[in-house]
Amino acid sequence: MSEEKGWIKKEIIIAIIGVVVAGFASLLSDTVRGWIKALWGLVKSGWHGLGADVTTYRWLYWLLLLVLVVNILWIVWVIIAANRKPEGPREPTWHDYRADEIFGLKWRWEYHHGLIYEPHPFCPKCDMVMVWVNNWNDTHTVTCERCQLKKVFQGDELVATQNKVKREIDRRLRAGEWRDALKQTTEDDA
Repeated sequence: MSEEKGWIKKEIIIAIIGVVVAGFASLLSDTVRGWIKALWGLVKSGWHGLGADVTTYRWLYWLLLLVLVVNILWIVWVIIAANRKPEGPREPTWHDYRADEIFGLKWRWEYHHGLIYEPHPFCPKCDMVMVWVNNWNDTHTVTCERCQLKKVFQGDELVATQNKVKREIDRRLRAGEWRDALKQTTEDDA
C-alpha cells in the first residue's frame, strides 16, 4: 500500500512539473512571436524606406560609398597582411633558446606560459638522455646509458639540480647570453 502512495506522489509531482513547464513554454512562445513580429515590421519599414523619396544631397551618397570602399579595401589589406609569410629568416627570440651546456651537461627544456619547464640533461658526447641515480653517500650521479659518461653532483637531488639549471637559464636570458648560445647551437647543428 505504501508503494502505491509513493508512486502516486511521484505521478503528482511529475504532473505539476509538466504543467509549469508547459506554462513557461506558452509564455516564451508568445514573447518570441512578438519579437519576430517586431523584427519583421522593422524589415518591412526599412524596405519601404529604400524606395521612398528623400530630399538629401547626392554628394552624401558618394561620401558614404567612398567610406564603404575604403573600409572594404582596409579589411582586404588586413587579411592579406595576416596571411603573408615573412620573407627571409626571422630574427630568433628568447623562446627559441631551448638548449645549452650548463654545469658540464647539455640541457634541453620547454617553456610553458613563459616559464622554464622541466630541463632534462643530455649527454654532451652522444646526445642521449641521461639517467639520474641517487647514491648513498650524499652524491647523485647522472649517467649516460649509451656511452657510460658520468657526472656527479654533490648533495643535490634531481629537483634541486633542475632548479639550479632553471636559475642559470633565467640569468642567461636576462644577461642576453642566450643569443650567443643560440648562435653556437645553430652552428653545431649545421
